[in-house]
Amino acid sequence: MTANQIRQLTPAQLKFLTGGQVAALNPIQLQSFSTTQLESIPPKALSSGDIRSIQSLSATQVTSLTDEQIQELSKVRKLSVDQIVLFDPEQIVHLSALALASLSVSNLGRLSPSQISSLSQKQVAALSKSQVASLTTSFTSEQISGINPKYVRDWAPSVIAALSPEVI
Repeated sequence: MTANQIRQLTPAQLKFLTGGQVAALNPIQLQSFSTTQLESIPPKALSSGDIRSIQSLSATQVTSLTDEQIQELSKVRKLSVDQIVLFDPEQIVHLSALALASLSVSNLGRLSPSQISSLSQKQVAALSKSQVASLTTSFTSEQISGINPKYVRDWAPSVIAALSPEVI
C-alpha cells in the first residue's frame, strides 16, 4: 500500500487489522498512519509489527498510543528508549515492569522527575539495586514501600538525607 492509500483507511477498517497485516507493513507505511488511525489498530495486532517499523513511529504517533497499545508493545519490548522518554506520566504507568527494568541506569536517568514519580509500585519493585539507587531521590513514599528492603538497607546516609520529608 502507498502512503496515500493508507491515509484513506478509516478507523473502523483499521480495528480489524490482524497481526499478520501489521507485521507486513514497512516503516514508511507505518509512519503514514495518522494518530487517529494508529489509535484504532488493535493492541495485539500493533505489537506484531516489525521492531524496526514500531521504532520508526514519529514522536507524535508515539505519544498518541493508547494505554493498551503501550502495554502490549512494552510486553514484547518493541519500544525504544527514545520512544519511552516521550511518554507523559499517565502513559508511562502502562509500561510493563519488565520493559522498565530492562532499561540501563543511564537510560532511566533520561526519565523526568514527573515520569519517575508516576511509576507504579510494581514497576519500581522490578528495578535492580543499581536502578533504584539511581532514582532514589525521585521516589514517592508509596514507591519506596515497594522497593526491596535489602536495597534500602544499603542506602548511604547521604541518600536517606536527600529524601524529602513527605517520602519518609
